[in-house]
Amino acid sequence: MRFSAKSFWAIAAALAVTASWSFQANAKPRHPLVGHAAPDLLQHLQSGPAGNFRLSDHRGEVVLLGFWASWCAACGDYLANLRALEQTYQSAGLVVLGVSLDEDRQSALDFVRPYGASLRTSNDDPVGVGRQYSIEDVPLTILIDRDGVIRYVHSVSDHVNQVAIQRELRALLDE
Repeated sequence: MRFSAKSFWAIAAALAVTASWSFQANAKPRHPLVGHAAPDLLQHLQSGPAGNFRLSDHRGEVVLLGFWASWCAACGDYLANLRALEQTYQSAGLVVLGVSLDEDRQSALDFVRPYGASLRTSNDDPVGVGRQYSIEDVPLTILIDRDGVIRYVHSVSDHVNQVAIQRELRALLDE
């Protein structure tokens, strides 16, 4: 059986479209808040500097919101990474807030203690910051640009690639 060049290209185009559909069907869905203004939040800090943390007070800075919980096996390393990122990039304009989804505040305090008193952490408030930010699993990292727009979201499965998170963070800090 012989194919003309026209038939060959028609078959190749059909295969490319099919492969594209298959790739898109298996692609990781984008977080619903990426590209939108970050919902404002007001959190009472349980560690780090005393007082409250209001997201809107940090316009002009890059903000990393890190959602975690004491019952999460990966969250110990996650908090250590948050602390390291904050120490490395704070002078460039990075602000980090770790938000615990623990119902028991004391469990959250006990869990975060080894990661340093300088790391800002809070517990999810009754209004439900976790709901506002569509948190389904922890740890979850949300990177917010200087204009208050959510630019990147990394779920628990993404945390194996800290290099990508640092690259995105540096890009935001350089804007």
